[in-house]
Amino acid sequence: MAYSLRYKFSQKFRVPAREAFEWCTDYDQNDIALMGDVGKRSIEIISEDTLILNDTIRVGKTVVKKKKLVRIYKEDLFWTSTHLISPIKYSQFLYRISAESKSSSRIDFVGLQVEYGP
Repeated sequence: MAYSLRYKFSQKFRVPAREAFEWCTDYDQNDIALMGDVGKRSIEIISEDTLILNDTIRVGKTVVKKKKLVRIYKEDLFWTSTHLISPIKYSQFLYRISAESKSSSRIDFVGLQVEYGP
């Protein structure tokens, strides 16, 4: 049995929208450590705006594998992340950066998380 959780939030940044977007979508192998986790990430470039993130993260004695399809819409400061393999397989997360002023911005996040259980 599966069920969906929907949630959203916004967070302000003290940097211009384009700078926030570039930082958020600048994926690299050190992202796992940056998030405070132990593990590794490999990145497969599919096209100039599509990539696959392969993450292996250690949570205590458990190893969690995640494979996410990321589609980046640079002109709209928007991107999606869809879990292909993970404990929340088929979940999709939407991110949009909006300008608040010339020197500040906001990220709006919408999550559709698929949970599996009895």
